[in-house]
Amino acid sequence: MATFATVGSALADLEFNRRDHEDRPLRPIPPGRDQFSARWLPSRRYLFGPWRTIEATIPASDFTRARDDMFWQADEHMIPVVDLFHSAGPSAVRPMFEQMLTGGIDAVPDAPSALVDFFAQLAEPPAWFDRRSADRGRLLISSASLSAQRLVLGWALFETAMTGDISAATGATGRFKRDSVRRYAETFRMFALAMKPDIYDRDSEVFQTIVRVRLMHALASRGLRRAWGDEHYLRFGEPIAATSLLAFGNGPLLTRLVDHRLGRKLSARDLDDIAMFAGWFGHLIGAPDRLRAADGEEMIRSLDYVFSRGGDPSGWREELMHTVRQPIDALVDAYLPWVPGNARSVVSAAGCKVFAAGAITPLVPVFGIEEIHEFIDGAPEFRFPYRIHADLFGRVASLNARSAGIRDRVPGATLVRRTLYRNGPPGIDQAVDGLAAFARRYHDIAMAYTHHDASTTGRGLGSSRLAPAAG
Repeated sequence: MATFATVGSALADLEFNRRDHEDRPLRPIPPGRDQFSARWLPSRRYLFGPWRTIEATIPASDFTRARDDMFWQADEHMIPVVDLFHSAGPSAVRPMFEQMLTGGIDAVPDAPSALVDFFAQLAEPPAWFDRRSADRGRLLISSASLSAQRLVLGWALFETAMTGDISAATGATGRFKRDSVRRYAETFRMFALAMKPDIYDRDSEVFQTIVRVRLMHALASRGLRRAWGDEHYLRFGEPIAATSLLAFGNGPLLTRLVDHRLGRKLSARDLDDIAMFAGWFGHLIGAPDRLRAADGEEMIRSLDYVFSRGGDPSGWREELMHTVRQPIDALVDAYLPWVPGNARSVVSAAGCKVFAAGAITPLVPVFGIEEIHEFIDGAPEFRFPYRIHADLFGRVASLNARSAGIRDRVPGATLVRRTLYRNGPPGIDQAVDGLAAFARRYHDIAMAYTHHDASTTGRGLGSSRLAPAAG
């Protein structure tokens, strides 16, 4: 496929759906994203260094150019569905979408072509999908050590606040500020459900929840595209780009890469199985199938490249960090209403320190102490003696991972893992049920993933607060 020789400025050259124009030249990386920020280099070396040589910059190739191209567009299969939400209105389209999702396209009388086409993409697994391999990968991810899970929980927050496009999109939508408890609850629920074996079943709650999140991303991206305007698009590309969805889909790999780094070794076949599961999750969440990693080695190469283009945080970083306290406050309010107000504030403050110890401290060996200080800057509720506790975490995490690695080599360990983790990590159902109970108790939160149904006009959305790439 041909590529642009130079960055064009005409919208017609850039704003098209690759699905409908496979023969058009590859688009160059948006100029505002064309940087290799130094802040991501330590984490790339930590996660991917055991598997490949990590350099500060990555030379352009057909592999990187294919990913650069998809920074210009949203989920290619969702674009017509979002058009329908905008033209016919969410009150008309959301019921049809839910009927299609839960009952099949035949349950929708006179279904619009956008829904017919989208259902066809969901109805049958793609030709590349190997369910046995994917489920081996799911079991590997489900059995990640507690230390790795803690680190990746913190990583998810760090990535949200410190990656340029993610922090801009989440900050500008205002969901974290105005509706943070629902936002965090919906996100945790989706990732928890994704570890269950019925993720492959179109009629399951898991499958349908992931597709609802997929729609929500696409609707928000359209609204942000309109709110931010053409000039911003020509500099930075799509607000929630397909390439970013690719990294989101491959995210489940991270827990086992952390374990591998800590001494619990993965084989090449293990990595391939995780790649198959991540490919399936990415397929459901809207990542382009054309960019799917063929094997584990390619998945690491792909993630390394996307992370290298993470850029610097938007101006929303500090506000996003403050919103982390809101679910902690909500838990205290919901379960300790009898405690006086001043005392509840003390408990909430203590909860922030517990979160800092449990989820942010593990990031220190990955990103470095200075980066963590920048991450929490302006959010004093998360100040903590990170350096001291990070040393302790490192020793405990290594012991945790190595002990798990020894158990992995015991004869019959694979059979035991299949038994213990067949329905996801132990306690996952209880966690999901507990989250639902909390949501009902705290202002009866529905967790319906409908927050952005009316966002396509862009009204009520903030600016991106993104700065152009340096240099």
